Amino acid sequence: MAKSRRSRLFVLGLSTVLLAATAWAAISAVSSMGRARAQVAASQAELRDLRAQIPVVEQQEQYALAAQEFNALVANSGLDPAKWTDRRVHHTTSALSRQEAETLLRQQVGGGGGQWFAADRFDVGVIAASSGLFTPADADDRGFSVEVSGTVYFPLDIK
Repeated sequence: MAKSRRSRLFVLGLSTVLLAATAWAAISAVSSMGRARAQVAASQAELRDLRAQIPVVEQQEQYALAAQEFNALVANSGLDPAKWTDRRVHHTTSALSRQEAETLLRQQVGGGGGQWFAADRFDVGVIAASSGLFTPADADDRGFSVEVSGTVYFPLDIK
């Protein structure tokens, strides 16, 4: 009888140890599963963020391609910025004859199209009330009031 009792106690002890080991393994697995779920949630959030950035990246790629095409067009047309320079121009309001106003404006715009004028301020007006900007000068013509401010761009190697 004592042997049978000992074997029962041994089986009970062994069962208790196995139950404790199984419980520890289950708790460890549940903890690992929680960490894995948190990692999956973080990965899904990162995936959503990356998918949301795809249109931005595609747009930036289109901008880069357009910039490359534009740079090639600039290089082929001779508009390389390294071959151009600029000067600031500022002519305050003053009364000029039609001929002087035409000369001033032609100097800024350039007669042959070899230079460009980017105006910050451009104001031309007639001084006499009876005169017009686009009509021939009359006897009362006192010229123009001209104010020009901006940047003139011109090529360094004039051909």
